[in-house]
Amino acid sequence: MLILVAMIIKLQNYFLKVSVDSIGCTLLKLEFKNQGTWTNTIISLKDKDYAVQDWYCGAIVGRFSNRIKDGKFELDRKAYHIPTADEGNALHGNHGLDRVNWQYQEQDTTAYTAVFHYTSPDGEHGFPARVDFVVTITLDSQSLLISYQATADQNTPLSLTHHPYFNLNKVHSDNISNHEFQFNTNSFLELKDMIPTGKTLATNDFNQYSSLHGRDYDDCYLSKDHPVDKILQQASIINRDSNISLEVFSDLPSFQFYTGKWIPEMHDSDGNTIGSNSGFCIEPEYYPDSPNQSAFPNCIFGPDRIYNHNIQYKFSTI
Repeated sequence: MLILVAMIIKLQNYFLKVSVDSIGCTLLKLEFKNQGTWTNTIISLKDKDYAVQDWYCGAIVGRFSNRIKDGKFELDRKAYHIPTADEGNALHGNHGLDRVNWQYQEQDTTAYTAVFHYTSPDGEHGFPARVDFVVTITLDSQSLLISYQATADQNTPLSLTHHPYFNLNKVHSDNISNHEFQFNTNSFLELKDMIPTGKTLATNDFNQYSSLHGRDYDDCYLSKDHPVDKILQQASIINRDSNISLEVFSDLPSFQFYTGKWIPEMHDSDGNTIGSNSGFCIEPEYYPDSPNQSAFPNCIFGPDRIYNHNIQYKFSTI
């Protein structure tokens, strides 16, 4: 039996430094050189806390990100039941891919790239199909690019994303109230008990840079220009105090915007006190509950349809 030892892979170029744990392909730190000073842009925990935290901090989530109603769906005339956790719904694969130890493939250190593999057996966490996953993490100038590929031996729903909690402040004890957000969208999903009703609602809330004004968000916004075969900008975030800008690009049809209401009060790896609204997530993905809603973009992949999607986080100084 092959026993994989957890590894921490570090990549660095002139503008970015990233540390990735092979457990969950977890982004431990993501630092940007801003006017000569390195700033960690994501919440980072103490080593012991990653093993016990249940809010997917920095990790890949899947096989299916976001929620599946009641943890149930039917595919090819067969019913499937996924373990539930969130108000009786399946959420983020219920600690599926984020808790396994991915196999790291050695790379040329000058390539600024780390490649991870994991094979999920048929029936794991209730999902059909044996799926071979490959996640490639690359530094390209001022961008971190995450590429996801998955090959399944039978039809199965797939929606992969990463779950870093961004905080562009120099000190993460400061919450995200001073961040401003702009989204490339004009609609979001109507939700009932966090499950889409099937209806979309118009919005212009983030057509221009806007702060949160004390509101909490946990909503799925639809990419304005989907479907396309190229990466498009979904969101742009600026912090005028630190002078850092973050742009999020993806070729996925939607993204969840979550402002970290349920982050528990604790200390991060630098000893800062963090808690509710200490970080935000932009989670490019397929629509939540897509396996149960045929009008949503097709999230079913199999031998004739390989999963191949990308997320890009681009940093700059404003």
